[in-house]
Amino acid sequence: MKKLFPFVLLFTWMGALYLLKSYFPKTFLLINALSFWVFILGIIYIIIYYLYLRYRFNHRK
Repeated sequence: MKKLFPFVLLFTWMGALYLLKSYFPKTFLLINALSFWVFILGIIYIIIYYLYLRYRFNHRK
């Protein structure tokens, strides 16, 4: 369940940004840039989280 957390976080962010984009079409470019950076940060976060989990799991033995 903990492994799914970053994906849930990322999709929640994407969903929130999509809602903002549909409600405020004028800020489309800003939201687009924001969603791009959130996507990049989400991927980095997932990688760090995964490596952290692996490290913790390996050193628990």
